[in-house]
Amino acid sequence: QAIAALRELGVLGPDGASVKNPNHVKKSQAATLNVVAQRYVADPFLIDGRKFDLRVYALVTDADPLRVFVYNDGLVRFCTTKYVPPEAGNLKNSQMHLTNYAVNKNAENFVRAEDVGKSLPKPKTPAQRARALLGDEAESPEPGFGSFENPEVETLGNPNLVGDGGVASKWSVQNGFRPWCLSNGVDFAEVWDSVSDVCVKTVIAAAPLLRHNYRNAMRQMESFDGVGTDKEEKDGNAADAGGGSLCFEVLGIDVMLDVELKPWLVEVNHSPSFATDSTLDLRVKQNLIKDTIALIGLNEKAIRRRKTAEQNDARAR
Repeated sequence: QAIAALRELGVLGPDGASVKNPNHVKKSQAATLNVVAQRYVADPFLIDGRKFDLRVYALVTDADPLRVFVYNDGLVRFCTTKYVPPEAGNLKNSQMHLTNYAVNKNAENFVRAEDVGKSLPKPKTPAQRARALLGDEAESPEPGFGSFENPEVETLGNPNLVGDGGVASKWSVQNGFRPWCLSNGVDFAEVWDSVSDVCVKTVIAAAPLLRHNYRNAMRQMESFDGVGTDKEEKDGNAADAGGGSLCFEVLGIDVMLDVELKPWLVEVNHSPSFATDSTLDLRVKQNLIKDTIALIGLNEKAIRRRKTAEQNDARAR
């Protein structure tokens, strides 16, 4: 569909080659097409021959002034088919070229993190495959939560670390990707700094629009009394992070590395999934939510007071 749309726009010719001067495109024709075109990273950095991307989480706590925090953990999502540069014969193999979890999770060779190191019989019947997909045939270990500020890496380079690493089709950044980098001569700190830099600059690019919308919303409010926060009880860090903002948002930013370890922005999800299909997801996302609540200074007592005030106002009316 994308190729057909680009041909209609005159960006691609009939043979698929790019057109340098697509001046023949009719304005009325171009106006009817809604297309997003991206450059394909044809030389991705591979691990065990597999293409992957990084799901990085960024918390925006304020729009004016802009405040952005990048979570120091995330997810590494692998393709389930080993990578071959794109050519006519493999363009339709989405599980080779697309790292999306939704695309790869139903693949026959998708490996759940909890199953790494286990010798499970290959399911034969549709019912067996369905049970294996739901995880009923594998016992899941108890979730172990590491510290956000000082994540614990149990065993560097251990391919059988439960929930991370090895042949699993999804890793965490801290317990899967970081140990792999340390064991394979890759400077994890440098890579993560460059990835975080892309995330911050991406949010900055949208800052003018965010600030405009935020200021318009503030003008419509009669007063601000710190909804959801308790100014007297917030600690210094929460106060600095949350400030007097009435909004926050967790963004899911997808980044891909090329063979030179240069990060490329793939997309930004303003409503990233918090589904926990595995212990790995639970460990990463639960800590993410805990830190988000701490950073925005969300206070249960203040919320209760606010609800009580709203109920009193409603009764008075």
